[in-house]
Amino acid sequence: MQEGVLLGQKMVLNEFIAFADLGSYVSSLDTRTAMMWTISLAGFANVGSVGMCIGSMGALCPEKKDVISRCVVKGMLGGMLVSIFSAMLCGLIMLF
Repeated sequence: MQEGVLLGQKMVLNEFIAFADLGSYVSSLDTRTAMMWTISLAGFANVGSVGMCIGSMGALCPEKKDVISRCVVKGMLGGMLVSIFSAMLCGLIMLF
């Protein structure tokens, strides 16, 4: 439950705020779980990064701003999934 809250904070706000809140939970977690939570929060898949991408690429190619907007949102969701899958893979490796 708390991991979902942290992932939501990461996506809507940014990863630094989620990492700050993770500090209060780390002491109650085992090593493997803490590592998986940390890896899943690492990355720049958040709304602020999407805004920076749209703004910078939109300035370079203003006529393609709508295409960029659609692609960047899909990229944010893909980046979030990559962070979660990376944490899952590291958790599986730590079992052996």
